Amino acid sequence: MAKTILFYDPSFPGAAALGGEAMERLRAIGTVVDAAGLAAALKAADGGSFVTLHAPYFPADAWEETAAFLKRGGGLVSAGGAPFRRPVRSVEGRWHIEPEQTAYHRQLRIHEMLPVQSKPVAKLEAAGDLPLFGGSEALLDVADTWNLVPHVTKSSDLPHQMGSAGPMDAVIHALVKGISSEGREVAAPVVLWENMRGEFGGGRWLFVNQPLGRGFAESGGFEALARWASFCAAGVTELWVKPSYASYEPHERPLLTLQAQKLGRGGEAREWTFAIRIVREKDGAVVFEHRLAAKVGEEIRFERIPAPIDLEGGYYAIVCEAEASDGEKRILRQGFWAVDAELLKSGSPIGVGRDYFEKDGQPLPIVGMTYMTSDVARKFLFLPNVSVWDKDMAQMRKAGINWIRTGIWTAYRNVMQVDGHASEEVLRSIDAFFQTAKKHDLQVTFTFFSFTPETWEGKNPYLDPRSVSAAR
Repeated sequence: MAKTILFYDPSFPGAAALGGEAMERLRAIGTVVDAAGLAAALKAADGGSFVTLHAPYFPADAWEETAAFLKRGGGLVSAGGAPFRRPVRSVEGRWHIEPEQTAYHRQLRIHEMLPVQSKPVAKLEAAGDLPLFGGSEALLDVADTWNLVPHVTKSSDLPHQMGSAGPMDAVIHALVKGISSEGREVAAPVVLWENMRGEFGGGRWLFVNQPLGRGFAESGGFEALARWASFCAAGVTELWVKPSYASYEPHERPLLTLQAQKLGRGGEAREWTFAIRIVREKDGAVVFEHRLAAKVGEEIRFERIPAPIDLEGGYYAIVCEAEASDGEKRILRQGFWAVDAELLKSGSPIGVGRDYFEKDGQPLPIVGMTYMTSDVARKFLFLPNVSVWDKDMAQMRKAGINWIRTGIWTAYRNVMQVDGHASEEVLRSIDAFFQTAKKHDLQVTFTFFSFTPETWEGKNPYLDPRSVSAAR
């Protein structure tokens, strides 16, 4: 069993005061090391998790071994504040705290950290789809926190193309959210980084970007800390559930794909069970259910699941409840549309007055934003998740947004490899996007070429007749 290394040193900056009983409970979780022994412990570690309770402070002399441990796919739990921001050195037998720096955490692909004030936060709420913190909200107080700005890859998957995206090397989950009195999500004091690929591939990093609550020990905090460390030590298992299209014609039958793979360096394959259901939104009816079990290891696994249901116009939600043999749980959400002609015909068009856009005879002040989805960014037409769009657009509408700008931001040639033969998957994704926007009464400006267009074997994307014809 991979062990847990806990960095706790009562003489080191950022240390909470722990009595003898608390120290015994901490030692029950794993090996407790002080600042002097941290580098050697990490160097000898093979897997497991590194837990630090001193954030934002860390021993600078242990940094190289810390980074090496994480590059080997080790797990990380950082609690107390902004991670790896204040290096500390021993100078003449005393700890010297250096100024705040970005150089260390940028090596972990955390580009910068922005302070987030707690003033608008009325309560803390744990995520339901990845319920690691379910029931543990009391371990944290409402407090100022930090927003970690990621820059997880510096590579381009289409380097010749302006606006190119890069590889999806990490997925970030908000495990605890700060909720305002109006019900809006305004902060995320606890986030999980799942490193899918790249130099940290397979590593799970859990950041508690604020001090632990005043009643942490008395409220089951040490038991929770053990769960967090074990969860991160298990490494990343990539799970997807996807429909073959984001939008279907009413006479068609959906086809689902379940995709699973254990990522990273080493780690045991685990048994997973999956309970999948499709729910018709307009009446809440469960129109399809399917269960399966699978052993998920390093080899990627695909399961094709036909759904022999008769579709009616409207939105369908896909919910997949996944549970591993060691108790890890998560809920995967997806969705698709059956083309809803009545929805698309409803409503009234936008008009233009002397001073304003108008709708239904009234001025329509434009409150808009650019949107590329919150999960896969510019790849949203190639990896559509209508459930994410539905949630994002509901939040935007609630915040007062009434117009969004989007389009094809990258990979134009992937939309149409050969002039005149566009990708059916992408075209149906566009259909689903517009139906989702219509559901939430959002106007859409859709840009087919957000940057310089593809030439399609022509010489100039704007003047060559061959290029212009293909772009049309």
